[in-house]
Amino acid sequence: MATTGIKVDDDCVEFFENLRTTKAFQFLEFTVIGDEHISLTNKGERGVKFADFVKTIPEDTPHYYVFDYDYKNEEGDDRNNLLFINWCPDKAKPRVRMVHSGSKDSLKKKLQRTGREIQANDKGDLDEATVIGKLPKA
Repeated sequence: MATTGIKVDDDCVEFFENLRTTKAFQFLEFTVIGDEHISLTNKGERGVKFADFVKTIPEDTPHYYVFDYDYKNEEGDDRNNLLFINWCPDKAKPRVRMVHSGSKDSLKKKLQRTGREIQANDKGDLDEATVIGKLPKA
């Protein structure tokens, strides 16, 4: 995929590392701002359930999310995975979708170790059973 040349703000990395290493947040939201840069636009406090998080996602605005996901696998064992959610809703304007999609790799390269990527274009793509089905079984 072609990149857009949009820069990632340095504090995005700081907050991501804080989530990843100290579990200071449940999720982080990143947004392309004015076709110029990607910024951290929201931080979710610990304890937010995945289903409640999905309810807060806007229907018409693309964002990237990193969610620290605790779940039970098919055997009932407790598991944890980072999810990198590329939320690019079908309802967003075509140009906004194009810039968002073309900027994803810049953010992922800057953050590194973002976990399992989930591409979501509508909230049905974020159904918990669907998400768990995309995670490692072991």
